[in-house]
Amino acid sequence: SFHRKKLLIFELLWIISVICSCKINITLRNYGEGRHFNATKLPNNSENMLIDKKKVTKKELLNRENEK
Repeated sequence: SFHRKKLLIFELLWIISVICSCKINITLRNYGEGRHFNATKLPNNSENMLIDKKKVTKKELLNRENEK
C-alpha cells in the first residue's frame, strides 16, 4: 500500500504541474503586447516560454514602429 500511496502523490504532483503550466500559458497569452499570440505553440519549459514571449514582443514592437 505504501507503493500505491507513492504513486498517488506523484500523480497529484503531476496534475498540479500540468494545471500550473496551463495557467502560465494563459497568462502569457493575455499579457501585454503578445495578446493574440497562441500560447499552445509555446514549449512546456517555462524558461523557453519567457524567451519566446520576449522575441514575439520585440517583433510586435518593431512592426508597430514600422506602421507609424
